[in-house]
Amino acid sequence: MTDFRALVIEAAALANTPAEALSPHSRLILTYAMCGFANFGSLGIMIGGMTTMAPERRHDIVTLAPRSLVSGTLPPTVPFGVPSLDRISGGGMRCGGTYFMVSRPGIGKTTAACQIAVATARRGGCVLYVALEPKALDIGQTMASHVARVSLLKITRAAGELSGDDMSALATATRAIAGWKVHVVDEAATSCPDTVAKIESAMRSLPEMPALVVVDHL
Repeated sequence: MTDFRALVIEAAALANTPAEALSPHSRLILTYAMCGFANFGSLGIMIGGMTTMAPERRHDIVTLAPRSLVSGTLPPTVPFGVPSLDRISGGGMRCGGTYFMVSRPGIGKTTAACQIAVATARRGGCVLYVALEPKALDIGQTMASHVARVSLLKITRAAGELSGDDMSALATATRAIAGWKVHVVDEAATSCPDTVAKIESAMRSLPEMPALVVVDHL
């Protein structure tokens, strides 16, 4: 009845809404939002059904059920892993969303992208990093620099100044990164059709769907 009433209300509201006010995509989202299972009626059905099947877990079910209502209403997010970005975005990236980082050359887009990739990989997520401008070596050095907390400038321009502690930290970071599900497609200086084919091939070879895909850069 909850879903039926939602459909009736939606139909009446849409009938009085100019066609140009909402795109077909927006109307579809509205329908799913109003008729999903994240509502109090479905919550009551879930509590009643599960407490009947497992009466000894009644307290746990009643405690956790309202949280499922919240998680079913809010879109899932993947934290950026950069505190300022997570705060500004309200918790991170929306699953399935597309995000663009735009700035002048040399500002740090690749560094930020590598930090986000590292944060995702650390949580066990699969990452596909498509390097169109930087080389795979550059991506690896940037990630290792972030994980080891060693200056990237020192790694790339003054390797002779790296201390024993720096070298040890970089070795530990490299071993850690090697164990993560990070897949870099090195497509620097290749044509667009070749790049698309390489990305498609990489996607098919991944052990699971990536939690994050980085394209550096468009």
